[in-house]
Amino acid sequence: MKDENGNIKCTPIFSRIVSLFAEQNELQFVVTGRLIGVGTTMDPTMTRADRLVGQVLGEVNSLPDVFVELEVSFFFHKNSVTT
Repeated sequence: MKDENGNIKCTPIFSRIVSLFAEQNELQFVVTGRLIGVGTTMDPTMTRADRLVGQVLGEVNSLPDVFVELEVSFFFHKNSVTT
């Protein structure tokens, strides 16, 4: 969300995970790179209309820093192919 000055403000959401599902299967643990349904104790209004799409889930104090600006430099590399 944005603060009163229009600056981006990130606020963590703390919740407890109560279930994990993949399709119809209840899971005991998950690995990265999978589509997982995560049951939480959050108010369902926070999750409606895909409001949490793109968010990161993790243990408290284990997530990376949040960046609101990123500078990227790129260079074209000419491939040298000999025949």
